[in-house]
Amino acid sequence: MTRRRSSKVTDEELIARFQKGDVQAFDTLVRRYKDQLLNYVFRFVGNRSDAEDIVQETFLRVYKNKHYYKEIAKFSTWVYTIAGNLAKTELRRRKRRKIFSVSNFVNEEKDYDIPDTEKNPEREVDGTIKDDI
Repeated sequence: MTRRRSSKVTDEELIARFQKGDVQAFDTLVRRYKDQLLNYVFRFVGNRSDAEDIVQETFLRVYKNKHYYKEIAKFSTWVYTIAGNLAKTELRRRKRRKIFSVSNFVNEEKDYDIPDTEKNPEREVDGTIKDDI
């Protein structure tokens, strides 16, 4: 068991290889973290589809910004920070959308005429006379 653990490539080694152009290293990182990140993000957003989108965006950002990773912190800290920030952004977007949609209805002060469906012969006669004039 000790041998297996020591032969396992660390996340930091994988990201270093990926920074040098090894796309297989990136694939390994994705396989290693996708399920963990999905659970983490799901706890924020409560929707599996949104969580999957956020995890996908997380890995896209890792891919695009691989050169920004420095070994100051662990790779896991970096990737979880990206995912958490994206999840929080999604929650803020939802809140704005909810406030905006409710405020559209609250501030609307229009009077609506409800048509009278009851037949009234006097009204019909008055209407006909007015139309003739």
